Amino acid sequence: MGSRLRSRELRRKGMAIVITAIMLVFVIPVVGLAIDAAVLYTIKARLQTAVDAGAVAAARTLNKGLTLAEQAGNAQAKATAYFYANFQEGDLGAKNVTVPTPDVSESGFRRRTVTVVGQAMAPTYFMRVFGYTFTPVRATGTATRRDVNIIMVMDRSGSMASSGSCEPMKDAAKDFVSLFANGRDRIGIITYSTSYYNAFPHTMDFMSTSPNINTVINNVTCTGGTNSPTAISQAYNDIVGIDEPGVMNIILFFTDGLPSAATASWPVKKKEDTRYGYGPNSSSIAAPVGTYRSTTNTALNSKEQFPSNSTQYSYVPPSPCRHTVGGTYYTWYQTNGGGTKYLQSTPNPSWNPPDKTGVIVYAGNGQPTGGTIGLYNALAPSLAAAQGAVITDSTGCRFASSTNYIRRDIAYAPNSDVYGNAFRGSMMAVDEYGSGNYSGQIRVDTPQSLMKAYKNATYNASVRIRGDSRIQPVFYNIALGNPAASDPLDVPDTDLLLRMSNDPSSPEYTDTQPSGMFVFAPDNTQLNAAFVRVASEILRIAN
Repeated sequence: MGSRLRSRELRRKGMAIVITAIMLVFVIPVVGLAIDAAVLYTIKARLQTAVDAGAVAAARTLNKGLTLAEQAGNAQAKATAYFYANFQEGDLGAKNVTVPTPDVSESGFRRRTVTVVGQAMAPTYFMRVFGYTFTPVRATGTATRRDVNIIMVMDRSGSMASSGSCEPMKDAAKDFVSLFANGRDRIGIITYSTSYYNAFPHTMDFMSTSPNINTVINNVTCTGGTNSPTAISQAYNDIVGIDEPGVMNIILFFTDGLPSAATASWPVKKKEDTRYGYGPNSSSIAAPVGTYRSTTNTALNSKEQFPSNSTQYSYVPPSPCRHTVGGTYYTWYQTNGGGTKYLQSTPNPSWNPPDKTGVIVYAGNGQPTGGTIGLYNALAPSLAAAQGAVITDSTGCRFASSTNYIRRDIAYAPNSDVYGNAFRGSMMAVDEYGSGNYSGQIRVDTPQSLMKAYKNATYNASVRIRGDSRIQPVFYNIALGNPAASDPLDVPDTDLLLRMSNDPSSPEYTDTQPSGMFVFAPDNTQLNAAFVRVASEILRIAN
């Protein structure tokens, strides 16, 4: 009985050995396949990282070179270098690690695509028993470089000269331009002070035109005010004129201070009111301060003076500006076609002059009282001129003899500038006349009132421009600080510029409009770094 049991147990052990041996025939290959698959996966991942790095690096070099062939040479060399920096012969036991010449091609409207293909032979370990010592691995990486349209909006106000920042700005602007592709990217420049100037009309041949963009930048001079809302509105008009929705459309806005000028259609003063004076009249026959010498002597009446811009006076109506209707001048001292004579005490009730369109700039830094000056043409005649000439529609106006006298002729600031950028808004509550015939209207007789209105217009312009869902303009803003400034109003408003750019760190950032970038340069030694940082960000996003 016992011998039979032992025999049966021995037979069972024999069967287990046989079954185990049979199972090992299948288990060992499966284990070996899993281990080799893990090695293969690791090598494939490394290979993919290498081709992706090569493609991205190559796409970033597409800002160099005039033709696609010249750019392709740079891109191919960079792609190869980055590939081998991430994966070399022998890494993880791989051999025959190669990257054929990367392909650079036009993949769409003003888009170029780099394709990098990497390949290697991955080693096997357990599968060698079946005769497989190496397995081919292949990976493909692509990156696309979008061309860009950039309108550079460059502040060349007088404060740039006084702080010694004009030359550093020009050097930084030239370095910025050098990072983009002549013949591929499009760049234009609008310079602005009191008036704007189309310094370099946008073109893709910015380095090969005559004069080229660097020559124009070298000729920039810094003088005058800071007409920010006009400059960025003109830049937007240029972007719209290019009309390339598929391209990255950029407004690069640079400034060192607050907006101090704007272009608007200003209502002519027709009614009596009380406001600050505008400065002395140089004539020896000037009337007594704040009064009229006579109700009949028009030669003397036109010489009234209000010499202090920090003292308020009662201004009798209306402005001496002349208005032509049917060939006849209508003013308070001339006769109309019917022969009626109108005096300052009984002005012509039908006198309805058109608004005067031009630029008003405030003097100083937006103080409660001080000078306001105009009216100038919005377009400067040259790169060196601070502002355009006094507007031609100025017959009889006090500002025709001295732009300091503008508040004698202009009643108040309208609700928006000529581009539709509102002077009222959420940035600052505007100053209004508190009583009289112009109660509730925006004051035009103090720098502070215009500073608030111009800041609102600049902000509202950026919101309006970013709202173009077809062109999708993006703001990249650079502000230059002034460590020597003693007046807090003599430096740029960084909060305003942050909001204008829709920087992700803006307190009112919205993902429904294009995200831009704001960079602050504390002094002019850091201007170049600020411009390069913006260029790097543009090229990173364009890739």
